[in-house]
Amino acid sequence: MNPNSKRLLLLLLALTWMPLNSSAASPPQKGFELSGTPRPEFLLEELRALVGRKLWVRRPEPGQPPKALFCESQAAPATSGNSTACASEKYGAPAAEQFTVEDLIISKPNAAYSWLKIKFASGKTAYLSTEDFKDNRYAEGRISADLLGIDYAIANSGWIFYDYPQRILDLRRAQHGARNDPMREAEQLEKERVTRLKLLYTGMTTQQVLNSSWGQPNNITTTVLGWQRLEQWDYGAGTVLYFEDGRLQRIQTFRR
Repeated sequence: MNPNSKRLLLLLLALTWMPLNSSAASPPQKGFELSGTPRPEFLLEELRALVGRKLWVRRPEPGQPPKALFCESQAAPATSGNSTACASEKYGAPAAEQFTVEDLIISKPNAAYSWLKIKFASGKTAYLSTEDFKDNRYAEGRISADLLGIDYAIANSGWIFYDYPQRILDLRRAQHGARNDPMREAEQLEKERVTRLKLLYTGMTTQQVLNSSWGQPNNITTTVLGWQRLEQWDYGAGTVLYFEDGRLQRIQTFRR
């Protein structure tokens, strides 16, 4: 083979193995692999931020079974491999309950299959896979209420909430009804107001109020007088709860 033919053959081989559009290929987005999936270290930033947070699991809708999300294991589940296998049975909470994220157990080599160690307000310890957390946290836009109906949308919009679930879902139901029937919205909001007021009684602790459908107030004003601690919890619409040393003393509310 003469030198010119040899050079031509080498050039053809080089072109054959060169990736198509290699000069125009854009670098991967920051925080993502070439496959388009988040790198573990960026995923962990979000998961670590959950440690210490209080979340809620919702109660099932009528006729809907509880979602089996929680691994009721005494020890942390396995954190190796590419699965979130629970050594014991997973169970679903039959009622709305608050829980605290106590720790993040990171899986290696794939952080996508990690676990959140949680403790329910009842004292029970369990584990929630980060995969289940991401797939089942509440998202209002998950199901279209306009296309499939508000009842179906609420039943299928998620199981993990950042605030008292029924409060969020009742508000969403009322807002959806307002677009079609303003009178229905007013009736729904008044019914919700009366129902929630019945849950309050003087002497309740601040934690009991937080665990009820009232949840977190819009604003808290604290005053310390000597050894006495006074708090005003403002829920908006003229509703204020007054606490003395962590106990509910007075309820101020105005009709909407």
